[in-house]
Amino acid sequence: MKKEKELKFSWCPVCMVHTYHKKERGKWRCTDWNHEDFLRFRTDPWIEEYRKSQSVLGMPVPKGA
Repeated sequence: MKKEKELKFSWCPVCMVHTYHKKERGKWRCTDWNHEDFLRFRTDPWIEEYRKSQSVLGMPVPKGA
């Protein structure tokens, strides 16, 4: 199996599981297909902080978040 340089297996605080992350434009993004839904619908207090941090970094925040 060829190892991709821009792919890593690590913890995703939104999905709450270890999953693959892909590097896009210098930022690591979760590749889990549920990630955007979790980010949109979870109501944990720390998710609000996560959303704020992503908007400060200039990363897109899903609609409804």
